[in-house]
Amino acid sequence: GAKDGARVRPAGCASGAGPQAKFAGYGSSDACGRLLRRSGKAGRSTISEITAELYDEATTAQYATVKSLLGRLESKGCVTRDRSSFAHTFEAAFERDAFIGEQLQQMADRVCDGSLKPLLFNLVESTRLTKRDREMLRKLIDEPK
Repeated sequence: GAKDGARVRPAGCASGAGPQAKFAGYGSSDACGRLLRRSGKAGRSTISEITAELYDEATTAQYATVKSLLGRLESKGCVTRDRSSFAHTFEAAFERDAFIGEQLQQMADRVCDGSLKPLLFNLVESTRLTKRDREMLRKLIDEPK
């Protein structure tokens, strides 16, 4: 993995298309969305570890659901699997920031005619930002791209 929990985009994810293009449709599932968010933060984990974190009292059916979702995400290049030990481990194969950006753009497309401005303004106005957060935002705005 890369620095600060980021992941390198898999070769199968076309440049510019964003990671969501590879797993379109999976973000709508609550369990799958939680799985992707968790995998992006936690690094390599077994199916049992992921299931236990996603569900308070994991059942065999929930374990099977997580296993199935991981298999589909692996086939799309969104997670990688390490088969070197008996309990296979999985890890997100995308950069977390790219995934977040793609999710925000999808929401903007659905609710704001593609514009991110209403989302950003709402986040800034409705969120208690620390002094450090405000300074970081100002720096981002002032930096030429």
